[in-house]
Amino acid sequence: AAMQSALEANLSELGTWTAPAGGYFFWVRLADPINTDDLVSPASRAGVGFQPGNFSSANGRHPNYLRLSFAAYGIADIETGIRRLRAVLIAR
Repeated sequence: AAMQSALEANLSELGTWTAPAGGYFFWVRLADPINTDDLVSPASRAGVGFQPGNFSSANGRHPNYLRLSFAAYGIADIETGIRRLRAVLIAR
């Protein structure tokens, strides 16, 4: 619920997602045609991480997707991470 809320508050105009029915990840599709591989380093420097869509795809055809884990993080960390991710996406 914390990840869903943070995404709604920070990324609703930048992408779409479906809350998972199970598991530990959100699969986010960014609205802009951007290769998320190019965002890994800037995100890391901003203190946030994700798996790029091509890495998480069996066929490597999802460059504008990213996978976000919520399993090992508290609410404050999730909220901070999504705010940092938003800043990275806007700055690109």
